[in-house]
Amino acid sequence: MDHVAVLVRGLNMMLVHRDMAAGDTRWPTNGVTHRGGGFNPAYATWFGSRVGQKFRCAWPLATSFSRHRAEQFMGRHGLHKAIMWTIEYDMAGKTDPSMRCKHVALIEKKYQTAGDEQEYLFVPYSVFTVLEVDVSAAGTTSDPYRIRLRAATDNAEEDEELPLSPWN
Repeated sequence: MDHVAVLVRGLNMMLVHRDMAAGDTRWPTNGVTHRGGGFNPAYATWFGSRVGQKFRCAWPLATSFSRHRAEQFMGRHGLHKAIMWTIEYDMAGKTDPSMRCKHVALIEKKYQTAGDEQEYLFVPYSVFTVLEVDVSAAGTTSDPYRIRLRAATDNAEEDEELPLSPWN
């Protein structure tokens, strides 16, 4: 466990930005990022019962500025059902850096053949509010489950005793 603690602390130091540069204008389209993947339907009730409530995600969480890129990851859902997560941000952050999420890092990747990618990588134990849960779909890549979340602006201002999500 000591080694895990060191790794998580290192991630937090690299990803938490309490002094975002005012000149950084990179902002996700419409203040939204996406995460595609697999989902165990056994956890649908957990999320469905928490609409309007906050929780913490216990592991690092990568979300893409590109819905298309997230759909590619959704295609790798394996034995689970396909899901599309949508994460919303406080739109005030578009023009006011002090209102941007402070526990994410912008990761930019450049590919020779697949184009460029931008993503927000959340630190472990980031806080989200469940806005909407739709698991009435088939859970396929063409008809995925959908869960919409709002990212907290600052984890440090949130209750440390929030429940942990069973899945991301």
